[in-house]
Amino acid sequence: MGASDRTRGPGTVDAAGWRPSCQVRGRGQRIHLSGVGYVELVDDSSPELLLEDLTSGRRIEKQDTRDWLTLDATGCARLTGSPTAPALQDLDVFVSQDRVFRIHIPQAIAQTSIDMVDIREATLDIDPSTLRAMFTDGGTEVVVTGVCVLVLLLFAQARAHDHATEGWLGVQEAFERWGDVGGKRDSPPERLAWERGKLRAQLNEAGATGTEFLFETRRIGRWTEVRLAFEPRRIRIWTTAPI
Repeated sequence: MGASDRTRGPGTVDAAGWRPSCQVRGRGQRIHLSGVGYVELVDDSSPELLLEDLTSGRRIEKQDTRDWLTLDATGCARLTGSPTAPALQDLDVFVSQDRVFRIHIPQAIAQTSIDMVDIREATLDIDPSTLRAMFTDGGTEVVVTGVCVLVLLLFAQARAHDHATEGWLGVQEAFERWGDVGGKRDSPPERLAWERGKLRAQLNEAGATGTEFLFETRRIGRWTEVRLAFEPRRIRIWTTAPI
């Protein structure tokens, strides 16, 4: 589109050969190249994260990537991967929940909030009636909502009340408690790991730090156990009054 003798459009070319383009009254400007076609600016907002489903060809924009990605200040990671795994890079291909994606990452990913709650220092309030949880650190707080709060609730109940086990739950026991707190019993057991990932993703987007320390994992022989990494004194589960 840079052929000066065949390119037409609004604005002037600068000394470096660039032609600035913008939207005017909500409409994009068109730059024409004779015999080829034109380019029109249809969105002048900053580039954002994008997932490409390599099976269906569908594009998934940033606001809809929470089912597969978690995003924080260090970059992007697959939702079901290890919290300490290396961040994904632009054009990486990865598998999540039996789907194959290519990730497109702009040069800088803008954070959605300047709140800074450190999960390692925060207190936790959970309101089961509204599926709402609040993490408070000093005078700053972040709120998460949705089904992922059910997973937080079941692990918080175990951590606060199961003193003999100190809150550690195996996969099967955690899945049984998932049904007890209102989760769908016909979900696959992997659902709990997905929801823990969604919980971290919401916290990351809200500006929280230390989300990789939200849960602890240990192995005993062939078995894996998980617990919420909060001392019981930092947990409050509402029974009658909302947060």
